[in-house]
Amino acid sequence: MFESINDVTQFFIERQKFGIKPGLDRVEFLLEQVDHPEQKINGIHVAGTNGKGSTIQIVDEVLQAHQYRVGVFT
Repeated sequence: MFESINDVTQFFIERQKFGIKPGLDRVEFLLEQVDHPEQKINGIHVAGTNGKGSTIQIVDEVLQAHQYRVGVFT
């Protein structure tokens, strides 16, 4: 779909007429209003199509080997 950063820039410019406002300003404002809960926990978010289970298993074992408490939610 995109072949260059200019294509991406043009994509967002063209959508501004529909009221789309690219950027993180609104999310940052919301996080400020709720006192940044994302900064109060230590966590690792593993996402993707394949390999999450094995990746989580490896991370879990490495962290436990270094005396970290680990919990996994899938």
